[in-house]
Amino acid sequence: AVRASKDGIRWLDSDEEVPEARELMLLPLIALPDVLLPGSEVSLQVIEPAQQQLYDELLSSGGRLLLGTLRGNDRMKVAAVATLLYLEDFRELPDGGHVAEHRAVGRARLWRNKGESSYLKMEAEVLEDSEDLSFPQEALR
Repeated sequence: AVRASKDGIRWLDSDEEVPEARELMLLPLIALPDVLLPGSEVSLQVIEPAQQQLYDELLSSGGRLLLGTLRGNDRMKVAAVATLLYLEDFRELPDGGHVAEHRAVGRARLWRNKGESSYLKMEAEVLEDSEDLSFPQEALR
């Protein structure tokens, strides 16, 4: 089960069974310093070899979607809900490093790690957000 810890974050429980009839996608996962809301933009410097491999494989496959979530201090935990990111641009810097520009396009529920590489690949279910975002006009005052 997804459980909230003392820090208020719901961390993924890798022992939880995936309910049947779920549509899961296998997507690469990157650690983010903050939670991003859909519509947000984030620019990340790609400096670690595992990150470079992630983006090389993503771009060579023609993919543009990846997951971004918080990691625990021990780096063994990941938050159970991730931001679904769309890679808009990937460019080389003069110093030889790279920058990846993303737009947050949704949220996804993480289920389990399926990666056999230097970075995590997670089975995830895209979450449908309510389109009814109406609120009383008094809330604007």
